[in-house]
Amino acid sequence: MLKYQKESYRSKKAEKPENHEEEQRSTRRSTTERCSSNVRAMFDDVGVTFDDVRLKKNINQAEEERSERQRRNDLDQFEEEQRSTTKQHSTDDVRKTKRQSTSSQQHMRRK
Repeated sequence: MLKYQKESYRSKKAEKPENHEEEQRSTRRSTTERCSSNVRAMFDDVGVTFDDVRLKKNINQAEEERSERQRRNDLDQFEEEQRSTTKQHSTDDVRKTKRQSTSSQQHMRRK
């Protein structure tokens, strides 16, 4: 039984046309064209063209890119402010530490 199934499978496999890939491509192409024409018909029914959709898509994409750039700029500005604030604090800390060490040295000298 199993031997028969293997032989049957091999014979079916051998029966496939040589242009099977071309046949599949042709089928895919016709399916795509059919779907495309159906979509175009739906767009026509509502009064929208593909150009309108592409334009809207381009506008949306441009807005997304602009908002992304704005977000990055805001983040960069925030990080720069944080760095400058941190620098200011560290500079203040150094000055304060110098004053304390100087005053403690003077105190030690007096003793």
